[in-house]
Amino acid sequence: MPGRPAADTVFPMRIDTGTLTIVDGATLSPLSIVGDSVRVPELEAEGVVRYLTVSGERDDGTWGVLGMVWLSEDGERGGFLASPSSPWHGSEMARSYGSARRRGFTPVEIFAYWRGAAEDGYRVDGERGVESLRLLSELAAVL
Repeated sequence: MPGRPAADTVFPMRIDTGTLTIVDGATLSPLSIVGDSVRVPELEAEGVVRYLTVSGERDDGTWGVLGMVWLSEDGERGGFLASPSSPWHGSEMARSYGSARRRGFTPVEIFAYWRGAAEDGYRVDGERGVESLRLLSELAAVL
């Protein structure tokens, strides 16, 4: 399909908070078109988060994890962690999150939407918690 990266292209994982993009690694993906790069210590600073795992058709046509929608413990911050195994579709989900924020939706509203979503072509697993956003990013990297 035109415009898609080659299947063996490796992209760094990203976290899109709607205003910031955190890139794990020194090289930015060609898909990194939103926000500014943020240092990893800011990733480390986010404590307990809730998350929903979103699965669907990945870049290679197989079914699998696209990433996770996350929400901070206080509900003030959130984002979408794109799975490195699906940088194209995962980045689209991250851009969708950022677009919702720019239209005035809060992180809590976006999380609630995804918690109840039964969109065609996607499966959203039940809500879970993890002790830090950094741990969630490590989980996203292996799924």
